Amino acid sequence: MNEEDFKRRTKQLALRVIRLVEALPQSRTADVIGKQLIRSATSVGANYRSACRNTVQLSISLFSLCSLRLCATLRSAAPRLR
Repeated sequence: MNEEDFKRRTKQLALRVIRLVEALPQSRTADVIGKQLIRSATSVGANYRSACRNTVQLSISLFSLCSLRLCATLRSAAPRLR
């Protein structure tokens, strides 16, 4: 399963749980359990998407850091090359 498949499946899970909770009888117990079910089901996809974004941001940050170090190294070596 690739990243897009997993995102799609977690979204489907959240939507199915929302429909399930909406079909529960109106009672205080069903409301409390339903809210918890919705929080749990939607957090799976949200956490996965957040992890994917952070991985991309981390990669960009590491690339930027490496680029800055390379620039600093080249800048300090430039006078010696003259």
